[in-house]
Amino acid sequence: MDLQSHAAIIKMLDRKFMINKRLELSKDEVLAYSNNIVEQIKKLSFYNKNLLIASFMPINNEIEIKLENKMCYPKVEGKIMNFYIPNSFTKGVYDILEPVGELVNKSDIDIIIVPLLYFDKYNNRVGYGGGYYDRYLKDYKGITIGVAYDFQEVDKIDVKPTDVKLNYIIKGVK
Repeated sequence: MDLQSHAAIIKMLDRKFMINKRLELSKDEVLAYSNNIVEQIKKLSFYNKNLLIASFMPINNEIEIKLENKMCYPKVEGKIMNFYIPNSFTKGVYDILEPVGELVNKSDIDIIIVPLLYFDKYNNRVGYGGGYYDRYLKDYKGITIGVAYDFQEVDKIDVKPTDVKLNYIIKGVK
């Protein structure tokens, strides 16, 4: 087995480990972490209620972001992802709720809140492996914020040239 294949297997196992660790959380713990992160977002110097914020529909006990802002959510369309202001939601790719509504221009989004499975202190993240966020963020000029549980932090992530570093990562505490 070559080094690249070995690294891919390790990353896959790390992803499964983090998903399982999240699934061990109770609904009350998820809510406590989520509320803590929302409060931290509201305290950021650049945050205000007039910003257009892109977020995600949580799966597998991900952090749930509920803000009073105008929100948009991702929809996978082939190999790309776009954000929409929802009128409603429907089950989409990977059985994740996706918005039905108005397409948003990337340049109109002020903040993108990014899901992750684990991250490091350098604001690198690992997601589910589809590359949708990395492709979307590669030319995004706004602010990116990863949201995570405190246990999702690792020492260092081996990054690829296609990986996009986030501006901020907010860790929840109970």
